[in-house]
Amino acid sequence: METRTQRNREIDDVRPRQELAEPQQFGELPWREPATLLHHHPPRPRQHATEAADPDRQEADKQRPEAGDNWHIAHPRSILHRMKPNKPGVTGASTSPALRERSPRKARRMRVPDASPSLSSSPSPTPSAKRHRWGLAQQLIPGALLGLLLAAAPAVACEVQPRAVVPLELVSRHAIVTVEVNNQPASFILDTGAERTMVTVTAVQRLRLDLDQWTGTTVMGIGGLVRHQNALPRSLTLGGLALRHPTVLQDSTLAVGPLPISNFDGLRIDGLLGRDFLSAFDLALDIPARRLTLYDVRDCQGAFLPWTTPYRAIRAFPADRKALVIPTQLDGHWLRTLIDTGAGTSILTAAGIARLGLSPASLAADPAAMARGVGDRPVPVRLHRFGTLNIGGASTLDPALLVAPVHVVPIVDLVLGDDWVQSHRVWLSYSTLQVFVSP
Repeated sequence: METRTQRNREIDDVRPRQELAEPQQFGELPWREPATLLHHHPPRPRQHATEAADPDRQEADKQRPEAGDNWHIAHPRSILHRMKPNKPGVTGASTSPALRERSPRKARRMRVPDASPSLSSSPSPTPSAKRHRWGLAQQLIPGALLGLLLAAAPAVACEVQPRAVVPLELVSRHAIVTVEVNNQPASFILDTGAERTMVTVTAVQRLRLDLDQWTGTTVMGIGGLVRHQNALPRSLTLGGLALRHPTVLQDSTLAVGPLPISNFDGLRIDGLLGRDFLSAFDLALDIPARRLTLYDVRDCQGAFLPWTTPYRAIRAFPADRKALVIPTQLDGHWLRTLIDTGAGTSILTAAGIARLGLSPASLAADPAAMARGVGDRPVPVRLHRFGTLNIGGASTLDPALLVAPVHVVPIVDLVLGDDWVQSHRVWLSYSTLQVFVSP
């Protein structure tokens, strides 16, 4: 019977990238005497005992490269050979007589160790490792390409587009705007402190608004809670722009409730225009000039206003209910502050009273009055004079503020009313959560 060593003699020297020739074309390799068959080694895991006794396998195992050797897997019909730079004067890699063949039915996978293992580099990955690296590359390449595309893409320009200019009318320290309801003009108080837009019961009758038989709204004002069925206008516009809720339904439903005063100096008040519609725009309030400008702002950050006069930027707190709550400082105490154009005067709320540590005894000497808002109950207030009010780096000395134990949604400590807004130029940026003030 032909031994494995005799078969190996027929294999010629194989140089890198050279395919196996036919068996009859093989030359003869130098060989040495095989080891004694009686010399046994303990079998390795997953190795048959007869394989452990094979001297050719033992010799091949000894010459098997360590972790640092570099192996290259060629075509299944070729051998597994070592790839390394040729030395001067050497045309190919040396071979070893310890070549083996798995099975005649399978592709040949023979190993030829390098004659100079000390010159070897890092090991080449196995097929499973290559598949793993290729899968990893498939995950990383799309992200890398996306990063290159984003880096190559030009920066998106900030867009500030005016949509409408709405005239303001100042009546009894309140800013009044004209809203078209069912193509009929109606007078609404501009109320950035109101979460919902509301119409009075009288306006529902005069404007012939249908009532929603299924949905109502509970409105909380400083005078208590009010619940009523919603009104369903067929159309609602401000400055020629349709007002719709930013919801899936894109509806224009209105809450219904009473106002403390329905007539200002002979002007009938039909409702309050709140943040549910106003927050769809950036609002430029210029009450001294009697003008409200609605802007569409996209992809803007920082200071982007088209104003030519200096202004201050104040970052708003992340708050719910689409409210812009900014930090202010009153007598050294930081307060959460809401700019409310629907309030005639600025008010320190119950939360602010607790934050400043004011007691009824400290307010006993202050002038007292009764205030009314949305709701049925009047609220007792005190007019207290403080030391310093700082808003966006600008300080006001000896400010007089109303102090009232009222609760406002969202929870804030101070409400800046029309008495403060009328002396400033204010930009409420709902798109960037900022408030800009000039001067």
